[in-house]
Amino acid sequence: MKASRRKFKLLHLPIIVIQEVLSNMECHELFDFSLCSKRCKRLVGITRNSFIGISLQISKWDQQVSVERRGRVECFGWSIGGKKWTTNYKYMKINGKRFKMNILSSRMHRVMNTKTPELDLRILVDYLKEIFRIPILHVDLSADRIVNFMKYVPLFSQCHSMNMTAKTVSEEALEAFKAQVTVANRFFINYIDVNPRKASTWWFRSSPTRFFANENERFQRVPQDEPNLRFMPPF
Repeated sequence: MKASRRKFKLLHLPIIVIQEVLSNMECHELFDFSLCSKRCKRLVGITRNSFIGISLQISKWDQQVSVERRGRVECFGWSIGGKKWTTNYKYMKINGKRFKMNILSSRMHRVMNTKTPELDLRILVDYLKEIFRIPILHVDLSADRIVNFMKYVPLFSQCHSMNMTAKTVSEEALEAFKAQVTVANRFFINYIDVNPRKASTWWFRSSPTRFFANENERFQRVPQDEPNLRFMPPF
């Protein structure tokens, strides 16, 4: 005979107690909880957390979204792909749109199936920004071989730093791109600083080799056994 299970009615508790419970949840747990109802979403939005921002990596073959906490630690990640699944997936509704998901065993990483990454990434990122009240920290954009990389601009029109690789993109297209994005600190296109008057000390991750710029605006390699440091915003 199975033992009966009593449900714990979290939402019946006082608001202060609910916030204390939520503040001890992991990032992916808060995300899943926020999708339960409008009230749950609102509760996550008013709960204090340690998350500092979102980092994006975008190329023709790969799109990655990461939520980071203090200390530059990734606590929640998403990969975007167009591969069709027949097993081990579930559907999840985010801001009214239904997405096909593959949730890995750790639950801290999700894979989203989509044929329109430029649109669905924006829905996901806007939702993360809303519930966690965090900005976009860093963008790694490889524009080469993306048929129309400008369609990604609404996703990161404002960010703290950006590293863009665009060796096959025309000068006219690059100028149009720069006119539509606002980068608060360092902005590099093909390793050339286009925001030279911004802060001189910064870090960002670039795969497979990580770089940093010193006061002389010259690039130096960071040993691969060093910690995976990213851009540090001037908070």
